[in-house]
Amino acid sequence: MTSTSVCPSLATGSGTSRTAPLPDCRGTTVSAFIVPRAYALRGNPPGPWRVTLDPMPIDPREVEALFRDSGAFLEGHFVLASGRHAPRYLEKFQVLQWPRRTERLCAAIADEARDLAIETVAGPTTGGVILAHEVARQLGCRAVYAERREGEKGREFRRGFRLGEGERVLVVDDIMTTGGSAQETIDAVRAAGATVVGAAVLAKRSEGRVDVPLHALWEVKMESYDPAECAQCRTGVPVVHPGTTIIAAAAR
Repeated sequence: MTSTSVCPSLATGSGTSRTAPLPDCRGTTVSAFIVPRAYALRGNPPGPWRVTLDPMPIDPREVEALFRDSGAFLEGHFVLASGRHAPRYLEKFQVLQWPRRTERLCAAIADEARDLAIETVAGPTTGGVILAHEVARQLGCRAVYAERREGEKGREFRRGFRLGEGERVLVVDDIMTTGGSAQETIDAVRAAGATVVGAAVLAKRSEGRVDVPLHALWEVKMESYDPAECAQCRTGVPVVHPGTTIIAAAAR
């Protein structure tokens, strides 16, 4: 006797199968679905081997739990990408190092964008590269990446990336503080002649803004300060530049 298990893909609903022997029931074949956590059964299956799957919207508490469980909530004295200082920092790469967790987060973004006829997903370097690729995979389209201009403000597409006139683009990013990286990517898409239909981020701090409709999986209030107003600077607490400095900070 054998048991065949089918695991549906988050992107297509198709599956791969595994076969294993089962004891004491010779001549019988049993097939079972393994339903991923990001999906839920809907209605009564129309046949003995078929189920209908619906994506489960992600709850902000689940996003927070993924960050905390990954050790991504750090305390210390940090310089953010915006240049502002903060006593707490979300190290997104502690989450993004886990493909299953990244897949779950990106599934929630892809589900929000599925009816927008997205042709391309664009993200800013560096975390936006991973997110753009995974969201695009789940939407069945391509991903492009916007890099910082050398010696001047803003971002641009290099490496032969081209966007068509009016091409429908979703911009994704990891943590939004002021919205600068996402907005620069939006501007780069427009400069290439394409259309930005919206933006999505894993987490948005209170002050983040862009000029297109924005979907944040998690909104979190984390204070940040202009360097001239930073109390930690005044008391001489060593400052860390995440991504360039070895972080000696406590995970919450």
